[in-house]
Amino acid sequence: MSYCRWSSDDWKSDIYCYYDCGGYYAIHVAGRRPTVKLPPSEHLWPDIDKWLPVHKEQMRLLENTQYVDIDLPFAGESFREKTPEDCLCRLLTLRGLGYYVPEGAIERLRGEKREG
Repeated sequence: MSYCRWSSDDWKSDIYCYYDCGGYYAIHVAGRRPTVKLPPSEHLWPDIDKWLPVHKEQMRLLENTQYVDIDLPFAGESFREKTPEDCLCRLLTLRGLGYYVPEGAIERLRGEKREG
């Protein structure tokens, strides 16, 4: 199950985070970002007829854009965290450094921490 993907929040996420079948929380940090501003689509979901054309336009724009390197600590690195608390702490640290970490990932991990 993923907490966020590169595509989260209309491709703004600098983080891909999921619970790995190996029993740990995997966090992959982007090493670069697209330079193009994309039309928003997430607010259209789950209306597929409205969402799909916008998504296709996003894909077209991403195919033809340039990317810039991220000049922050940990750019392009990956982490393995043992607990939801550790994963949450790492995501908050990355957010504090300037990475875009989707709020939904933070909220879901906070919920897991409470359920613990």
